[in-house]
Amino acid sequence: MKNQDKNAEITLHKTIPLEQAVENEKALVKKFKRFNYYFNIFINKLHPKKTDSILDACCGGGYLTYLIYSKGFRNITGFDISPFSINVAKKAFPDIAFFVSDAESISLPSKSQDIIFISNALHHFPDLKKVSSEFSRILKSKGRVFAIEPNIFNPINILREIIGKLKNEKTENEFPLSPFRVKKEFSKDFKVKLSYARFFTKLIVVMEKH
Repeated sequence: MKNQDKNAEITLHKTIPLEQAVENEKALVKKFKRFNYYFNIFINKLHPKKTDSILDACCGGGYLTYLIYSKGFRNITGFDISPFSINVAKKAFPDIAFFVSDAESISLPSKSQDIIFISNALHHFPDLKKVSSEFSRILKSKGRVFAIEPNIFNPINILREIIGKLKNEKTENEFPLSPFRVKKEFSKDFKVKLSYARFFTKLIVVMEKH
């Protein structure tokens, strides 16, 4: 199995000045009109409590972390492999704890989280079994994962990947996910349920730890 190119992920977004990146991230909070659509799916699928410990994995600059926080889920933290992205997140949303870490080796204690939220990041990992094992390690008994990912069976996502790579906006790690691959590589550690959204462009993955 091919390993993830970590350096490609670390340097992907480090192309603009920090202050501009911070302002861009704040602007996303106001512009991301689809958030309530996905948030409602998150609520309806998981029924999270406001006291649950939620980890936003591979959070980038943190705007989705903040949007969940703004809905009253104050026990949320976020991490990303990119120090630049985490610096952006800390400056843009100082009320939330962010830290640098790798989803294949998360710097958190075992059985410390109730929920892991991850958006558009699982498809960056050539070997999802490593991510599955690490997610299982840090989740409490019956802990859950909620993931939103590009669905390989919608040709729009294939086209987006090709264009993104030609424009150097995506890494070679990335490719839309097959629901069959998700189920196969996470099933050892999780009970996996799959659904679709936005005209099958998005794969919604809900998992509960065995």
